[in-house]
Amino acid sequence: METVNCVYKEDINRLINAYLETGIIDEEAIRKIGYEAYDKTHISYLKHTLENIKNSFIKDYFKTHEFTEEDYDKIIFFFNAFEKIVARVYAIRCVEDSEILESTLYSEDVLPELLKSSAEFKDAITKDYIELNENPSIILDAKACPVYEEIEKSYIKEDVKKDVHKAHERLHYTAQYFYKLIKEKDIENLYGIYWRMRYLNILIVTAIAIYNLKSEREFYKTFLEGHSIPILLVDPDNYSIVNANQAALEFYGYTKEEITSLKSWDINTLNEDELKELISKAKSKEINRFRFKHKLKSGEIRDAEVYSSPVFLDGREYLLSIVYDTTKEERAKKFLEILKEIEYISNASYTEEEFLEKLLRLLEKEDISKDVCLMINKEGKITINSSSSSCAQNEKDNEENFPIFEAFYLESPVYHKNVEDIEDEYVKEKLLERGTISSFTIPILKDGKRYGALCICSNVKEYFEDCDLFITQLKERIENALKSISIRRELNYRNELLKNIVENTQIGVVVFDIDNIYYANNYFVELLGYEDKEIKQMSIFDVFSPIHIKYIIEAFTNKKSILLQEFNLINKNNRLVYVKGSLTITKDLNDKYIAIFSFVDTTQEKQLRDIIAREKRVLEGILDKANFGAFIFKVKNLENLEIELTYKNRYFDNMIKNQDIKTCEDFLILDDENKELIKSYLKKMTVDDSGIFTMSDVILKQDENVVLKLSMNRVNQNNETLILCILQDITEESKIIKYFEELSTKDALTEACNRRCLEEKLEEYITLAKRYNRPLSVIMFDIDFFKHINDSYGHDIGDKVLKALSSIVSSKIRATDILARYGGEEFIIIAPETTLEDAKALAEKLRQEIENFLFKEGFSITCSFGVTSLNQDDTKETILKRVDEALYKAKREGRNRVVAL
Repeated sequence: METVNCVYKEDINRLINAYLETGIIDEEAIRKIGYEAYDKTHISYLKHTLENIKNSFIKDYFKTHEFTEEDYDKIIFFFNAFEKIVARVYAIRCVEDSEILESTLYSEDVLPELLKSSAEFKDAITKDYIELNENPSIILDAKACPVYEEIEKSYIKEDVKKDVHKAHERLHYTAQYFYKLIKEKDIENLYGIYWRMRYLNILIVTAIAIYNLKSEREFYKTFLEGHSIPILLVDPDNYSIVNANQAALEFYGYTKEEITSLKSWDINTLNEDELKELISKAKSKEINRFRFKHKLKSGEIRDAEVYSSPVFLDGREYLLSIVYDTTKEERAKKFLEILKEIEYISNASYTEEEFLEKLLRLLEKEDISKDVCLMINKEGKITINSSSSSCAQNEKDNEENFPIFEAFYLESPVYHKNVEDIEDEYVKEKLLERGTISSFTIPILKDGKRYGALCICSNVKEYFEDCDLFITQLKERIENALKSISIRRELNYRNELLKNIVENTQIGVVVFDIDNIYYANNYFVELLGYEDKEIKQMSIFDVFSPIHIKYIIEAFTNKKSILLQEFNLINKNNRLVYVKGSLTITKDLNDKYIAIFSFVDTTQEKQLRDIIAREKRVLEGILDKANFGAFIFKVKNLENLEIELTYKNRYFDNMIKNQDIKTCEDFLILDDENKELIKSYLKKMTVDDSGIFTMSDVILKQDENVVLKLSMNRVNQNNETLILCILQDITEESKIIKYFEELSTKDALTEACNRRCLEEKLEEYITLAKRYNRPLSVIMFDIDFFKHINDSYGHDIGDKVLKALSSIVSSKIRATDILARYGGEEFIIIAPETTLEDAKALAEKLRQEIENFLFKEGFSITCSFGVTSLNQDDTKETILKRVDEALYKAKREGRNRVVAL
């Protein structure tokens, strides 16, 4: 009966699917299957086909699910549990119905063992006598058992028959204890007692059978030839194979005459001495389970699990070896190991060349194949690296028909179960000459383009049958590895570039969370006087003043950044260092919140303010030598910011090019907001001693390229209120800070918002639109057939198209609209205060502008647009999903169009 027609397959599939969903094994349902199989004499059929049911389920399951080791392990666990539960049902029913206990190959020479109970068995019997005889709960009468009648009717000699009756009585004593364990649900001991009972039954029934059998021929027919599993009978003295059943002949491919002329090492890969030692151990019962690699007549090597025990026939001792073919299981394990190893060498390889070299060496050393060929197409030049020459052919007229070229050009896997089925006679002849019987080849793509192909050949027919999952996974792992290596190299380059910028700037940078400091640049380490290794063992509580720890913890709690604030740090000598900087809260690669703190040292300013408070003369002496602008003034007219300078240092005089200063606007470019801010702080400083006012990113009027940091502080001289103003040139620092800010929000190629910026802005705009009940629309578009542009003109032109597209759209939308690159060639526009109809009209306008734009390379592009508007119950996720559906509807309807949902 084929596995697909198994009467229990549907029930088993239903149970395993339920287990994968809930994690609960329905033991009651499994027991029901076991009882039904036993009652209908299907139990042997079920046990023999269970492996095929498992393999069939795994194959069907992973056709519709992504392959994961966790799912694979769960499925294997279920079938192991299933087999144990069915075996338990079978064991109980065997005890309930002893008439149909199976017999096995033993003879009367083993009967003395019935009287030599093991220590464990004696303990069980002793316990049975003591406990059950005093208070028996189940009465089992050995003489009433059908086995008793079988013993009486048998042809066993009278003196031996007494021993058999003793064994039968012992079986009943053990059965009472077995039923007691069932009642107490002592599952752990239940299995041990069951197998002792099973052993006694086998010996008893075998003894009866031996005396009832009329000839050795009938014995073989009953006990050897009836088995569907390969069985060998080996002479342990001369190591020859003396007999084999039909299943063994079919498995090894020999005739009866051929196999009985062989020695044990003729079908085993172990050498003569090794095998002799193991046969000796099997004979002495030291070991009875072995894992071998057996050789078939065809030369194929198969994995085999062999159970070998001594038996007596015609007064001679032999080894009865039951052989289980585990080749597919071992191959599956090997394939999983290979996939894991590919993952490892991918992570350990810096370049594609290094990875491919390791991959080839890995596959060559494995015994899954006869030959491995790897073909790479680099810059139009094809190279083949092969452990032999199975896939390579110099004659150009025929090379495209070889498996590796066939897969490369077709861009799809090519599998030949049997090379002899290949229609091209020339290719077939060449492959057979090189010993290739079966093969599979997978194309390797990189960035959607032909990159190469991998061919694995075997000298075994249909070697890779049922390996579809492995072949698919192998292709994915290799392509993902190539992609990961490219990304890692790009990231390493960017990280190195960023590191050089951060390490060589006069701005401190430190990355941390509440518990750990992950990174600190040289400026930070040198400023505090620590060594790099010391910083990594510290936390923010060691370097930030306690008065600022509270604000940092609040920033983590509320997930909000802190912009341009004064902080006090503590150096190695436990002294305060005054800095000013910004703290940005973000997520790392593990989705954990971290903080990036960038700052400039303001300790000098603080010290300077203290000096000014003590003595003007000393102050002016210091200021004249300072490398920043400083002047002292008094306020004459607050409304128009008219001032009167009482002191200016040389640095400031050079900054303003010796001009006469009457108002703040004579040397600063101020917008209305900054003007009001300065007025507010000057008013406070003229009224009381309110601290220090600081404003960053102020532009010098005399040189608009200079960015300043302005600090003002009240100075009292002769009962007169004066203002000390310090101007620091922070042009370079400002550029770096802006660079970091733009880096986190802008797409590097198109200068549009990146995806992170898009999601933040969309969430903000949705909240505002809902709060004030205002319209909001979202437009998503992408380039039609963009892959064709990359394939035809190259990725440089593709990048140029993306930048040009961003420029066209940016010039046609409002300043309040947000253009963001969503990924690849996809873009999104957030249009506040825009209805669905207006957004649709804007999209149509953009579509026409794009279609009418001609690139200098001589081609134009088109875009498909999806449009939607905000509903009151919308979230960021739902509106993006809806606009995405609109875009794909536009594509399905023919592209270069606008669809609104």
